[in-house]
Amino acid sequence: MSSAYISPLNLQYIFQNVFSGSPDIFFAIFMIVFSILAGYFRMGSLTYVMLLALASIMLYAWFGGGLYLIIVFIGGLLIFWVISKLVKE
Repeated sequence: MSSAYISPLNLQYIFQNVFSGSPDIFFAIFMIVFSILAGYFRMGSLTYVMLLALASIMLYAWFGGGLYLIIVFIGGLLIFWVISKLVKE
């Protein structure tokens, strides 16, 4: 019995179905690996949050949109806070 051909650049299928098994497990593994790399490279908390936000925006279709909406909401609040500080001064 032959196995099905998997395209080399079909990364979503490879990471979610072959390596982790489901999108939920992939998300957990992604967060753990991302946190380990942030600790290894001694990133600050602001840098970690910004890179996590960029990764969640880039992987919007993989995560199902929930994390993306939270990032957009928090980003909107931060932009409002920065603009209000600039206008007050």
